[in-house]
Amino acid sequence: MSEKVEYVNDVHGRPGFRVTIDDPGEFRDTSFTAKVDAVVAWDEDGGAHEHEPYLECMIKWDSCSHIHFGEPEGNPGGRNGYLHFCGVDDFKNHALLLEALYRMAFREMGREPEDGEA
Repeated sequence: MSEKVEYVNDVHGRPGFRVTIDDPGEFRDTSFTAKVDAVVAWDEDGGAHEHEPYLECMIKWDSCSHIHFGEPEGNPGGRNGYLHFCGVDDFKNHALLLEALYRMAFREMGREPEDGEA
């Protein structure tokens, strides 16, 4: 499998986040890694037009997760941890994204979350 791209819709039903799922190679059934870009501009037809880095994550089979937020800093993979939210919709969209990433992770790993984690 190579990288694949999916979109997560925002509270208004438009593409809100572009999720690029990395190829996990030999760790396919135990971990999920992805880069997420926020959609910051839309075409006239409502499609995603411009994106900005939002987060990078790794979600593992035991539901433990590593999430790096914000823009890349001086070192590759580094994040400053800063996200700017404008109003309650941004909080709701953030929650929708995290839930979608969790579901994608277990779908991609081909397994169910541990008992009590779903």
